[in-house]
Amino acid sequence: MQKEINNLIRSKLAHYADTKGLQIAYPNLSFDSKSETHLELHIMPATTTSIDVAGGMRTYKGVCQININTQAGTGESKVLEIANELIQLFDFNSTLEKNGTKVHVISVPYTLPPITQNFIFTQSISFNYRADT
Repeated sequence: MQKEINNLIRSKLAHYADTKGLQIAYPNLSFDSKSETHLELHIMPATTTSIDVAGGMRTYKGVCQININTQAGTGESKVLEIANELIQLFDFNSTLEKNGTKVHVISVPYTLPPITQNFIFTQSISFNYRADT
């Protein structure tokens, strides 16, 4: 089920990135883009729970974090604009759906404090998700 969850989130983010001309760094895939603005996706599953005694109705929860990376010293206006668009894209109570799999955004997406490291300025947004079977 986690594969389907990841694919739904990746697909929605990839569509957005394509419309904005942004690249995405995915976990465990080669990526080399230190000077241009790009996105970095992290999907972090939490413990799967069951809401019935038999264990047939499972709930998959987790956190999605999208980092917006750009070269340090270029200001934060463009990065904050992208952050606002991503917050709207993954709006609270929205549902991503394909082939019977539904992923629900169950928290209001929020920005985390920005960090600068190794000449890269990073602004992150984060939200919680849930999928039920």
